[in-house]
Amino acid sequence: MIKKTVSKEGYVNRHATPLPTQKTNMYIITNDFDGEHEYLCEWLPYSHKNAGMWAELPGKGYLGTARTFMVNVINRGFDAWEQNDSEFVLYKIVN
Repeated sequence: MIKKTVSKEGYVNRHATPLPTQKTNMYIITNDFDGEHEYLCEWLPYSHKNAGMWAELPGKGYLGTARTFMVNVINRGFDAWEQNDSEFVLYKIVN
């Protein structure tokens, strides 16, 4: 079960500050069975304009994917959905 994510200095909650509508780099905080983790990711927002990027159309409430830059890990991504907080809530845009 995913642990509840609490606020963290320098990060914003995607429910209070909506995720970007353009592709951008960001840090995200995940919180799972073995604790909190920070990942540098490329945010790929979903929109009808870029629907061709996905092999299948995502379900209702899908906001996009934060894809990591991890070495030796192919397409590790964390999805964001309107209806739940299962993968990440906190993020910070990289300038």
